[in-house]
Amino acid sequence: MQASAKKVKKHDAKTGNVTASKSKPKPDTALAVHHPVEHRPPKNFLMILADVAANPATNPSVMREMLDMQKEIVAEECKQAFDAAFIALQAELPVINKDGKIEIRAKDASGERSGKLQQATPYATFDSIMDAIQPLLTKHGFGLSFETQSANERLLVRGHLIGHGHERHTEFPLPAETSGSKNNVQGWGSSMSYGKRYCTIALLNIRSRAMQDADTDGFPGDFKRAKGGGLAEAPKKAETLTDDEAIELRDFMDTCKVPVPKFCQHFGIAKVADLPRELLQAARKECVDFRDRREAAKRHG
Repeated sequence: MQASAKKVKKHDAKTGNVTASKSKPKPDTALAVHHPVEHRPPKNFLMILADVAANPATNPSVMREMLDMQKEIVAEECKQAFDAAFIALQAELPVINKDGKIEIRAKDASGERSGKLQQATPYATFDSIMDAIQPLLTKHGFGLSFETQSANERLLVRGHLIGHGHERHTEFPLPAETSGSKNNVQGWGSSMSYGKRYCTIALLNIRSRAMQDADTDGFPGDFKRAKGGGLAEAPKKAETLTDDEAIELRDFMDTCKVPVPKFCQHFGIAKVADLPRELLQAARKECVDFRDRREAAKRHG
């Protein structure tokens, strides 16, 4: 809307006449009004899911697929949080030394716990391991639980490391531990303690330099700690004769008239009972050959 024109009087100096004229109307100067744009945060997956669910035309199969997708997203986020906390936990875990003691050392310049000894627990039983690690588990948001199951005369111990909505688990089957004078119930109780100990070491990746935890890749040989900290297989001891086998061989040697010193020298042993069992048949044949050679020598002598 424009303003109405106003009459303006002008005086002519030459003629002395006064005339009236209309001035040009001035347009209205309206103020510009600023309407700010509302910035809304982007919708997360749950908000999108709610919108889809509120739509009557939504296909139920699409809804189920979106719910499955949401579960996968949450599971992945929980696993990432678990992994990050687990890495932080491992930097503080103790080590079991070669004497079977739990050691907690200060961090060195590289961040490894190989510095000054701060704590040493006499022996790394399950209870002593838990005493050392429970404050660390709590600090980093983890919980450790176990369950047992009996199957085929063996005890199956399952360990669960839970935290941040995610879980790791392992299991350890073992027979009843019957060393010493343990009865059946005590044997199963001891086995359960062993299983919980080894599940804990496996779940947390606790380093152990103790001989009872020596890594021999499942090989059943006799291993001993070598120079430099590695493992070396001890020479396998040969199975020697039983008492009855040694007596029977001595009688056979007497029948063949084989001198005991000559026999022991031939086989490199101190006494007949030290003969390896795997050489028993060969030793009997040697006795027969000795007898035959002696008799042949008599016939030709």
